[in-house]
Amino acid sequence: MYLHFELFMESDQIGSNRIKSDRPIGEHRNVKINQILRNFYYELITKPINWSEIKTVLDVGAGDGRFSVWAKQKGLDVLSIDLQPQYDWIMKGNFTQIDFKENFDLVYCSHTLEHIVNHFEFAEKLESLTKKYLIVICPLPNKVFWDEPTHYRPYNAETLRRTFFRLKPIKLMEINIPKIITTSIGVFKKSQ
Repeated sequence: MYLHFELFMESDQIGSNRIKSDRPIGEHRNVKINQILRNFYYELITKPINWSEIKTVLDVGAGDGRFSVWAKQKGLDVLSIDLQPQYDWIMKGNFTQIDFKENFDLVYCSHTLEHIVNHFEFAEKLESLTKKYLIVICPLPNKVFWDEPTHYRPYNAETLRRTFFRLKPIKLMEINIPKIITTSIGVFKKSQ
């Protein structure tokens, strides 16, 4: 038995789209509670950022665009990109092969780096497009991590620091709440 729900995003939140899901009832969570938790999570990981410095955001590996919508609600100019975008407002393309004409005050990359074979080239591109801040989020290595065949490399706080060694880490953390969230988070600031 499946429970069906639809979440409608306001048209001024980037695009007029629907997020649809068919999940077994046992897996269904209250959408409003998820939204509150997600907003709390975004506030937590972006706490070290001086928002008065941020006007432009690049969301790399945007997926369903949740972070993009959240950033857009803050009044920021957001560009979202993904290899397999879920919405037409997310640019489709290979991030490393796109010639961006500008840099971004904040570059956000969540649950993407671990899927990249040539992670140094990818990391250099992320750094090169960062004007002020870079946020990188990766799942912590565990059994589930290795069950995913497209995961090439695990990252914890220390390996994120080493990968982005040219940037100053202003917050490195690991959140490990089994069956809820297990991630490594790196918030970096570019030296001026």
